[in-house]
Amino acid sequence: MIEYAIKKLLLDNPAIWAEVNSRITPLERDKDGPLPAIVYESSEPRRERLLDGSFESIARITITFEIWAGTYLKAKNLADEVISTLESFSGNKEGIAIMLINCSPTGEDKEFEAPTNLIELTANIIYSK
Repeated sequence: MIEYAIKKLLLDNPAIWAEVNSRITPLERDKDGPLPAIVYESSEPRRERLLDGSFESIARITITFEIWAGTYLKAKNLADEVISTLESFSGNKEGIAIMLINCSPTGEDKEFEAPTNLIELTANIIYSK
């Protein structure tokens, strides 16, 4: 459910919509599909256990994004727009109360050479239903 809210948040940004249309997909992009495109993968929500054995209503999740474009510059500009959109939002989206989103680029210290038209981001999100 949080993934849908984040996807909707991104698609509600006219600049992102103009670039990717509906090409925001989970796990894997269509290798033959048009660019730019955004691929995301999320962790399991983490909730703290309370002393009574129940779980708190606040959850934490990490979503990784791959921002694909025809050139590095286009990927970088789209990644900057994604970061700006996510980090500037707090509030209700699709029935989810999003409290905080913190984004950062990742992948610069990987051992292999990443494609130059790919930017990777990590978003740490705190939310409740």
